[in-house]
Amino acid sequence: MTNRDLANLVDDTIKNTGVTKMHIAKQLKVSRQQIDNILSKQNFSVDDANRLLNVIGYEVDKVSIKTLEKNQ
Repeated sequence: MTNRDLANLVDDTIKNTGVTKMHIAKQLKVSRQQIDNILSKQNFSVDDANRLLNVIGYEVDKVSIKTLEKNQ
């Protein structure tokens, strides 16, 4: 999963809960625009995801590390 995939998943989750980004912004004491800026960050992280998701009672569940196959 890429950073963009994670950001899109968070955005979809927010939309599916029916909670507005304005509500999340108020809870985090930031502007509505800052929520969009966080979601559009090139380096969107799991911490960013959880910061937004925790407001609506969600969190990122699993992140895994796997070995890359080397080309030989």
